This record gives sequence, C-alpha cells and structure tokens, in this order.
Amino acid sequence: MSHINSCYDEIRISVEELKEYQNHRVYGETLWVAIKDNRNNKIVATGIGEMDNIVREGILEWIQISKEYRRQGFGKYIVKELFHRMKDKAKFVMVSGKLLSKTNPLSLYEKCGFINKQIWNVYKINK
Repeated sequence: MSHINSCYDEIRISVEELKEYQNHRVYGETLWVAIKDNRNNKIVATGIGEMDNIVREGILEWIQISKEYRRQGFGKYIVKELFHRMKDKAKFVMVSGKLLSKTNPLSLYEKCGFINKQIWNVYKINK
C-alpha cells in the first residue's frame, strides 16, 4: 500500500481498501506481484491482476513504478508477468487507469501489446 501511495501525488489508498480487493470474486493471490531492489530492500514496482473465470477476462490494476525507477522496463515486466500468470485462464485482458495521467499509462500498455484504445465511461448512482 505504501508503494502505491508513493507513486501518486493526488491518490491515497488505505490498508482497508487494499485488503478489500481480496474479497472480490476475481481475486487471485498469485496475481499480486512486486519487484524489490535488493540493494536497498525497497519495493520499486507493483501490480495487481484479477481474473474473472466466468468470462475468462484478466484485469490489470494498480500497475505502479516508483518515480526514480520509471522508464527502466519495470512496468513492462510487471504487465508481462501478469500476462504469463493469466495465459491459461484468460481469453483477453483489460486495464483501467487514468488516461491523462502524467505517467502516461497508455504508452506502457501499447508497448505491452494492448491495441484497443476504446474508453469506457462509468456512471455511479449514489443512493
């Protein structure tokens, strides 16, 4: 959680929110990955994948690279590792994220082979 929060200026996720992912129907413990820099014992990249086994859809969430480790291939490695872990289960993989982020996630996903730039808009009804 602290790694995810360190990658954003405007977003914060709590321990409770992150733990809630483990209650999702699409949760898979083997789809949470991290890369650690052994020189300083610091987590420098993380990614959360989810797998909807009913429709065979893989989902990528929270692909984050520490600011000082960006543009070194860690994001691509995380995405490709999650692809590998989903390869026998998923027919397709989707991503979510902030399209106009200064970290330019679209560039990462295009480098990883994503081809459809369709944007979905979600409307939330507050009750």
